[in-house]
This record gives sequence, C-alpha cells and structure tokens, in this order.
Amino acid sequence: AAQRSRVGFAAWEKLLQTTHDFGAARRLLALLHAAALAGEALTPELLASAVPEAFSAAETANLIAGVKTVVAPHHAALCRSLGVSAAPAIVVNGRLVDAATAGKLDAVDLALLSEFEYKQRAQAPGATLVRELVGEDAAEEAADAGGAPSAEEFGQRSDLLMLAVAALSRGAQAAAAAGGVREMAFRPESLGCGAACVQLAGSGPGKALELTAVLDPLSKEAQRAVPILMALHESLGLSVTLHLNPSLQIDKFPLESFYRYVVSLEPSFDNAGRSLSPQLDRALFSSLRTPQVLTLHVDAPEAWLLECTEAAYDMDNLRLAELGDRRTVSAVYELASLLITGSCEDVGSRHPPNGLQLLLGTTAQPHATDTLVMSNLGYFQLKAAPGVWDLSLAPGPSSEVFTLRTAPALLAAGHSTRAFRGGMQRIDPATLNDAAAVRVTMADFTGANILLLAQKRPGLESVSILDDDKQGEAAGGAGAGDGGERAAGVIGSVAKWWSGGEKGDASETVHVFSLASGHLYERFLKIMLQSVLQRTKRHVKFWFLKNFLSPAFIGSPPAMA
Repeated sequence: AAQRSRVGFAAWEKLLQTTHDFGAARRLLALLHAAALAGEALTPELLASAVPEAFSAAETANLIAGVKTVVAPHHAALCRSLGVSAAPAIVVNGRLVDAATAGKLDAVDLALLSEFEYKQRAQAPGATLVRELVGEDAAEEAADAGGAPSAEEFGQRSDLLMLAVAALSRGAQAAAAAGGVREMAFRPESLGCGAACVQLAGSGPGKALELTAVLDPLSKEAQRAVPILMALHESLGLSVTLHLNPSLQIDKFPLESFYRYVVSLEPSFDNAGRSLSPQLDRALFSSLRTPQVLTLHVDAPEAWLLECTEAAYDMDNLRLAELGDRRTVSAVYELASLLITGSCEDVGSRHPPNGLQLLLGTTAQPHATDTLVMSNLGYFQLKAAPGVWDLSLAPGPSSEVFTLRTAPALLAAGHSTRAFRGGMQRIDPATLNDAAAVRVTMADFTGANILLLAQKRPGLESVSILDDDKQGEAAGGAGAGDGGERAAGVIGSVAKWWSGGEKGDASETVHVFSLASGHLYERFLKIMLQSVLQRTKRHVKFWFLKNFLSPAFIGSPPAMA
C-alpha cells in the first residue's frame, strides 16, 4: 500500500509538471469519475489515449494502480458528501450542478456553464466580496507598479471567490425554496457567530424573532443603526445578532460625527396622563471638550421641520474648550410641522402646471398654508400637522384657468403616490372627474407624498398663469374672453411686487429675502436690517427661513420693526 501511495503521488507530481497547465488533470479526474460510476476498469490504453501529454505508454501500468489507490477512497467519500450516487454531477466554482437529466454533455456545454457561472455569480457579487476581503484595488495598484501577486495570493483569492459564491447560492436557493424572491442574500443561519459577533438574547414573546445585522463599526450607518437595534431589543424583546465587518482599507479618519438616538419606543406618562417625552427623550454627549469647532445637528426624517426653541449658545459653532467653568451646553428642539410633498401634472399637456397656486386647509379654515407648483417635475410641498386636510386651488388665476381632476383609482389610494404606484395602477382618462378639493390624510410621522392632477378649463387651453407668457399673449392678441385683462392685472401687480413699485411710488413695499445660520451671520443680518430701514422711505418686508435661525435672533426682528 505504501508503494502504491508513493506511485499515486508521483502521478500527481507528473501532472503538475506538464506544460499543458491543468487540462490533463481535469481530464484524468473526469475519467476517474466516469469509470467509478460505470464500474469500468482503467486500462493503460484508455489512460494513455485520454491524457497523452502527461503519460507515456510505459508509465500507465504503474500509475493507474497508484492513482486509483489514492483517489478512489476520496472519490467515494466526496460522492457521499455531495449526495451523488449513480448520476453524473458537475461541481463548478464550489457549486454542485445536477446533470442527471442533462443528457450527453460536451466541451461546448461545459464552457457555456463556466461562462454563465462567472458572469452571474463570480463576476458581480462574488468578486465584490473578494475585493472587499483581500483589497483588490491595492493589488491592482501593486501590479501597475510592476509587482505581481504570488501563487499563494492567487490561490487565496480563488478559494475566497468559491466560498463567497457558494454562500450566496445557498441563500438564494433557501429563499426560493421558501417561496420568496430568488436573490443573492445571506440568511441568519448561514452566518456563524465568531469573534467579531455580538449576540443579545431575547425575552418574552419577542424571543422567537431574530434580527441579524452586518455593520461596519466605523461607519455612519452603524452609529445610526445600533441604537435602533438596542431599542428594538429592549422594547420588543427581539433576539439581536450583530456581525462586525470593518473595512480593511482606511485612508482617512472614519468617525467625523457622533450620534445619539433620542426617541424612545416605550412612551411614559405622569399621574395626570401627560407625556414625559419632553423631559426624558434627550441625547447626551459627554467628554467632548476639544479645541475643534463642533456643530449640533438633528438628523431627522426629510418630512420633519424642526426648530431650535431654546439655546444659549451658537449650536452651529461650538467651542466647548472656551466655555470655562460651564460644564454643560443644552438646546431644545421642537417638531414644528410635517411636510406634504407631491407632484402635479396637467392632464391636457402632460406637463407640470408651473406657477399653479395651491391652498391647504380644513372646512373651518380653508387657507392654513399655501405653495406654488414648480416647473421641475411639478414638485410642491406644504407644511401640515397630522390630521385630515383639503388641498384646493387658490382663488384667482389658478382656479379660474385650472380645475382639479380625480379618478376612482386615485380616490381609493387617497391620492398617495406610494399606494397608487405600488399597486401598478393606471388612470383611465374617461374616469376623470372635476373636484373642488382633494382630501389628504396625514396619518403618521413619515409625511405624505401625493399625486395631483389638474386640467385647464374649456376655452382657456392657450391661457397661461405665468406672467411672462401672459405678456406675450397680450402683445400678440392671444387669449379668450377677458383672459387678456386678467393677465394685465396679474402682470402689473407681480411686476410691482418684485421691482418695489413704480419709480417714485413710496407706498410700495420692498421685499428682502435673507438666509443666515450662526450667531456671526445673524449679527451681520441685524446690521443689514438697520441699514436698510435707515436709508429707505418705503415699507420694507424681510423674509427669513425660520429653520436656520437661532432662538435669540427670532425675537429681534419684531423689536426692530
């Protein structure tokens, strides 16, 4: 047996030394597999004809016995582990392909399978994982510089690619077997919990639910996600498994911001039934006495409009090292309103009705807030609080030229873009009806995105509510009925509004739009306010974006007025 084993290893050594790469080795393994399944004996003539470049006729008699002695037990064990009995099987890049019903396969079929495996699994998802693990970019830079990866590095990448593709394939097959979508995804049971893993055992009914996350501990996403995982674990009792997957290439300091999660998933109340959230929901940052300038910012959903209501210091430019004996800097933020966003489309022209004025209100207060439809995708946004609102056209040119349109499919979806598009529904023009207002429901704190349809009234298809278009229509005699007179009135009023009135007219109002953030720019803004008021005899109206103003500045303009 020892002699046959040495002969077998000599056969493999002979194969490795061949100038034909591993083609001979592949054919030899295929020959052994076919012979073992068919129960046929290997003869010197068969081996010499199958692998002529590796063996001579004189060597085949001794090599057959040695190779069969070494390979046969491993071949049988491999077939048992793969579940392969009498059917032929193909293992490509670590993935077992069942070829029982494939019929006769030739070299073209195997080449096609190899190409498919590479493009569908190895090239995109598998290679991406390997690139993250071994630093492919660094290897390519080294190759460009004249260096070449060693044979050991090539072997490591090949093994990693095979393991990555096999793991992805297992996840996809498990999802397909469970009736889900066939995706390249990991399942919790596919990831072992090793040294870079943290497990939090669940409690109560939530213990049956397991939440698995894979995060880079030095990323922004990890700082945002970890507090949420902790909140779900504490409030719902979920079993949480966290896998730490740090990046192996760091070219700069990864942590430039520090996050704290504020909202608690378990509301608390006092004896009178009042919420204790204003007192308990807070973020505490400690040990931040550094000479760098810091900024306190609330990372809130896009639909939230937040205002800073209490702050003694400039939250945009904090130098904690210069505070002296003061140990704590505090600020209070308030959710002022939510945003209703959406897009508006002219049914007739299939273009956004640029400049269309919208009103949001209720039956008791029809005009709570207003906005204009923009030319960019017909976008609009309105401030609102949770509740039921009516969206309508403003009196004047908007309601005189346009009318709102709705359809049963839109009404069923509540004009929600997400619900309507998610149902893949289409609007039948024959089902459109006029509507005085559109009912909008703000049912949660994620805001609302709605789809609004408008159409010009009969006979006013050529009338535009834009001032420059109306000027052209007035000059060219376009328009129907009294559209030209209405256009002239609107043109004049808006032109005076922007220019400050006719020359010499001191009764017109001058509008000044300003944006300032931070105490330094707010001081410049106060100087500008005082300078403008001292140098003009007209009425001046200043417009500020309240979201960016500090609480100290908000009380100043009324006093200056």
